[in-house]
Amino acid sequence: MRGVAPARRYSSALRMAARMAAFVYFLPARQGSIPAAQIVEAGLHHILDPRRQFTANECREGPSGHAGLVIADTKTVHRIGYYDQMQEWCRVPGVDPCCWVGFDKSDPPDPALDLMRSRFLEGNALELGDEHPWFVPIVRGWILPDADDEGSPACAEMLPRAWSLDRLGKISGSEICSDLRHINGLGLEYLEYLGFAKREVEADSDPGEFPRLRQGAVDLLAANYTVSAAELVLIHALDDQYAVQVLNAAIDLDRILEWIKKKRRRLMRSPSGNGSTTRSGSEDSAAAIGQHSATLLPTPKA
Repeated sequence: MRGVAPARRYSSALRMAARMAAFVYFLPARQGSIPAAQIVEAGLHHILDPRRQFTANECREGPSGHAGLVIADTKTVHRIGYYDQMQEWCRVPGVDPCCWVGFDKSDPPDPALDLMRSRFLEGNALELGDEHPWFVPIVRGWILPDADDEGSPACAEMLPRAWSLDRLGKISGSEICSDLRHINGLGLEYLEYLGFAKREVEADSDPGEFPRLRQGAVDLLAANYTVSAAELVLIHALDDQYAVQVLNAAIDLDRILEWIKKKRRRLMRSPSGNGSTTRSGSEDSAAAIGQHSATLLPTPKA
């Protein structure tokens, strides 16, 4: 059985290496250079990043069977072109004429070395279906009291906040950065789905049935990497079980479940004078969450 590696927390201080294996893109019926605006029009806005520098090479016949441009980041791809026998390609849906994404089959992209965005959000590392670690941004974290204290855990927003100035010139950071609000909302929605908003986890809240499971996992990875669903499907990075792991990592689920386990052990060691366990309201809710915690952890992938 090959499961997903346990989540590990990493900061954004990750070193880039001189590796040339990122994705290449084919845009049919185009010639010459391609400015950023045309990349956006082609449905590839997700690949733009201050770290990337794209070059376009013309080819007479691409994966669609027609002429067009192959574009790639010159910092992460040595050989920019269409090489049918050496590459694997798939269509990127949504735009007509449809563009394509591909990679060198002998050297697939490494997310940490080839796909990382210039702004990298602190997160948990998970090994996904491509057998590489991906860093899932923590969108909702936990403020945890000591397990021996009477306090209750609190959930906090973890994403960067945009600065603003008031009329007196005072700096404030009151709102999550606009391009991250969708994953911030996703984290809250997932917590509510699992039942944390009611301070207990519903026994029938199957994470695999979360309505935004698949697109949510893609959006979380895209916050740290220049990918969309097409790239992730092409390299077999995600399936439903991995997607659950991604969303669990985004709400730092392992950390709160570990706290719950410690809290339950404390409750079991604290009998009252009549042999029963004395529990506060917060302890009751923690026990309720822990009772159903097994439903949050999917069976490891075979």
